[in-house]
Amino acid sequence: MKNAESDVILYAKNHYERTDVVEDLKVIYGKRNGVEPKYLQKGNIAGMMLQLVYSFVLSGEGEFGFRDFVASLRPENSWKWKHYKKEYDFDVSVIFNCLSELHDLQVNEYDPLTKELTALIPLDEPDPDLLPLSENGKAFKEQKEREKSNDKVTV
Repeated sequence: MKNAESDVILYAKNHYERTDVVEDLKVIYGKRNGVEPKYLQKGNIAGMMLQLVYSFVLSGEGEFGFRDFVASLRPENSWKWKHYKKEYDFDVSVIFNCLSELHDLQVNEYDPLTKELTALIPLDEPDPDLLPLSENGKAFKEQKEREKSNDKVTV
């Protein structure tokens, strides 16, 4: 089974097309964890997103990073993300703020001396059977496939 966290990071980095963010994330988490997406609620998604963001982002930023993240969830700060349509929704605010943090997460490091890219967080290829791929996702998938073919040793 593929890794839900990898797919969520790819989603945050726009490797999948977006239709309805909450529904898309239900599909990712549901399919990757063997649960029908219809049984997942916004609160489930918000909780899983918080766990992911804490493990990759907030745990290294200390109390000020955590404080700033929590402050970004306040209704008066949510206008920046334009993720609510009519009234403030805490779970939706958590989800969109987590996506924003994951979008900015550094997953690779480039070494200018060796001109090599090193994965800091190894990500799976985006899966077109999960959600439709965006142009970024298609390019990333092609790059991963080229890397695999270059890694194969011929005998």
